[in-house]
Amino acid sequence: MSVMFRTVTLVALAAGLASCGPPASREQIDPPPFQPAPAASPLSVSPPPVSAFAEEAAIPVQNLIDLAKRVTPNRTVFEANRAAAAALVVEARAWANPELELSAGRARYREGDNPAVSIAGVSLKQRFELPGKRSARIDAAEAGRLLAERTAAVDGLALEGEVRQAVVGIAAAELRREQADKAHELAVMVQGIVAQRLAAGETDRGDLTRTNADLAISRLEVDAARREAEAARAVVRLWCGGEREGQLPQRFTVPDAVADAVPEIPLAAMQQAALSAHPRLAVLDAQAAAVAGALNREERAWYPDLTVGVFGDRGSDTNDLGVTLGVEVPVWNRNQGGIAQARAEIARLAAERRNELASVQRNVLAAWSRYDGERQQIIGLASEVVPATEESLRIKLLAYSSGDVGLFDILEARRAAFAAQQALLSARVRAATARIELAAAVGSFADPTQIAPASSINASGNAP
Repeated sequence: MSVMFRTVTLVALAAGLASCGPPASREQIDPPPFQPAPAASPLSVSPPPVSAFAEEAAIPVQNLIDLAKRVTPNRTVFEANRAAAAALVVEARAWANPELELSAGRARYREGDNPAVSIAGVSLKQRFELPGKRSARIDAAEAGRLLAERTAAVDGLALEGEVRQAVVGIAAAELRREQADKAHELAVMVQGIVAQRLAAGETDRGDLTRTNADLAISRLEVDAARREAEAARAVVRLWCGGEREGQLPQRFTVPDAVADAVPEIPLAAMQQAALSAHPRLAVLDAQAAAVAGALNREERAWYPDLTVGVFGDRGSDTNDLGVTLGVEVPVWNRNQGGIAQARAEIARLAAERRNELASVQRNVLAAWSRYDGERQQIIGLASEVVPATEESLRIKLLAYSSGDVGLFDILEARRAAFAAQQALLSARVRAATARIELAAAVGSFADPTQIAPASSINASGNAP
């Protein structure tokens, strides 16, 4: 085999290796501005029905999230909680039932020998609460309904984060499979070149044995990547209802789940978004509002109710008709226990909110640090390490064509280039995972500048 033929073949092999993974583009070094994912649909809003997808379909991640929210058992739990909260509001608005009392009997004069006569009576009473007492009870029930809604938002955020993590698993497995396929193709090419050189007497059988082992390893890596992709798809199918739903095909992909570009995300914007709209803080605010309503209700619970009634009696010698007005005299019980319990609960929730606020800030900082660290890792790998290993392989191939280096040097250079591509892919996957964790720590997958405040926080970051 001529030197010119070997040189052309090896240069083609080097070009093929350069396509094993994503090139070191300017987008990785100087990425576009941060564009967060769309906001999650809360469980309180019915997601649109998702039709069945064809085999090998590319399914957007938002479709998978909508499907998971439609089939999750938590949706049934939320609907039950919301119905129970609405029922409590109806009960709080109800007035007390009137009381109807009937009486009948016989009466006999104590003096004389007069016969017994029939007597009868009827009375109707209605209890009326003071306006402030009833409105306080209604406000407390309405606060409970708001608490149910905000608790569902926390569940929806957690579900979206789990689905997005599972989707990243699919994309990562598919990218690893593509890398393994290309590495296997390169191993086949190297094995073919060595076999030709062995036939021409330019190398020994030891080189062919080494290339055969390298080819077997690459085949195992392809099989492992394919199994990993299938397992990741199975996890997503379970989140979306499993086989019983029949929505997701056996094989599908999720585009852009692991992006090439890693934008810089400002920490200050993430912290401000978390403080202004985190669902867990909103839940605590709703709990505080509910307890404040309960305190208002308990403070008015001892207020005396007015009972208005009418009566009619048929006595032995008279027919009586009149009205009554009754009022409870709060002498022994002014609901001191209920008031003290509500005030203690308010103090407990205030302390819990301060703890949660500090926890949210810590989680945002930790998730942002992980993401930014992976972003720096990607920039270094894409701009320095990967190009250097590819250039080293090209040089080794040219040297091999002239007989200056052996097969072992080429195989080591190829493995180094492939390892660099794998490191870059792993960093991209970790960055995608860290970005999801950051969104979960912030409390929303929406653009922070578009997040409407859902909790009451003043300029100092504390509850008023």
